[in-house]
Amino acid sequence: MTAREALHYDATGAEVLVHTAREGVLSAVGHDLELVATVLSVDVDLDVGTVEARIDARAIRLRGALVEGRLVAGSVSASDTRTIEQHLREDVLAVARHPEIHFVGALFGATPSGGHRVEGTLTLRGVSRPLRIETRRDGVFERAEVAIEQSDFGIEPFRAMLGALRVRSQVVVQLCLRRDAALDGAAADAVGPDAKTPHESS
Repeated sequence: MTAREALHYDATGAEVLVHTAREGVLSAVGHDLELVATVLSVDVDLDVGTVEARIDARAIRLRGALVEGRLVAGSVSASDTRTIEQHLREDVLAVARHPEIHFVGALFGATPSGGHRVEGTLTLRGVSRPLRIETRRDGVFERAEVAIEQSDFGIEPFRAMLGALRVRSQVVVQLCLRRDAALDGAAADAVGPDAKTPHESS
């Protein structure tokens, strides 16, 4: 009997980033932002063909501002970071009532790059919507990018200055798994203490 191929990841081997973008006549005033999920779990059962991911919405943090799509270190002050994260927790994600973001799906064949096609359901802020993800193989990593409309989940995008500055309803979510960093004994030994996280290797 062969061992069941069930893989478990935490934030050391899986990464979820969220990119927000500005719009409006005063969009030059604000920042495009990158958020990161710091507490998460991903379970992949290759035998059954299922994927399940859980993100602690209370532990999503601001990494910084994006300039031409690239993260700029130190671009957002500590006080602004606290304000943005508080708004994210209280107004956007309503974490007191909805502390978890949940995805459950099924694998539907491989992509040309050696990744997977996944179809499932994303539950965010208490609202569930279908979501399709197509991953691509990138060395030891499996990556994906998917666009999500905040309004589909009952989220009112941030607006200021009578709407002259606002956050687009569509956000872009970047996903990355380090395939050899699953939390079982063999994978952990293979990765070793000097292995890079998905972000460090991107």
